[in-house]
Amino acid sequence: MRVIAGELKGMKLKSPKGEGTRPTSGRAREAIYSSLQFKLPGTVVLDLFSGSGAMGIEAASRGAFRVIFNDSSKEAARLIAENCVKARLNAEIHSMDYKQLLKKLAAEGVKLDIVFLDPPYANRYGEGAIKIILRNGMMNPGGVIVHEHLADAKFDYPEGVEVKSKRYGNAAVDFLYVSPKT
Repeated sequence: MRVIAGELKGMKLKSPKGEGTRPTSGRAREAIYSSLQFKLPGTVVLDLFSGSGAMGIEAASRGAFRVIFNDSSKEAARLIAENCVKARLNAEIHSMDYKQLLKKLAAEGVKLDIVFLDPPYANRYGEGAIKIILRNGMMNPGGVIVHEHLADAKFDYPEGVEVKSKRYGNAAVDFLYVSPKT
């Protein structure tokens, strides 16, 4: 897997081995970043279920000011750290349950501009994370939550977000645009 564009374009990233991590396809990553390209410079980004850290590193490559990485797997967190060292990023990397990290960030008053959610498809962690983020007012006005999931999965998103969906094979990506009142 490689960084698609920006300052780090072409940099090869290490990925966790085994079935526990499923990277976002190159086609989906390109489409996601095509949709976000003008929103990235100067933003605070959370890559909540990071895996290799590719989504967050891509955001940093394209001008994000601060990127927060999290993966509950210690092995994934170690690889994210290696990828960030290689990229010369001064990154914030956590290896916690997503609920614990969101609670910590909310208590610190962290405000997010872009959130990437690509949890294991077999659960509803993404939907849970969205509810926690919005309930705690963690998004800046006009922020975007990018939720990747199985294309056939249906979610009951909270009010106050505009949802646009795109499908990539058996995966789908929902862009949740947070209104200024949320």
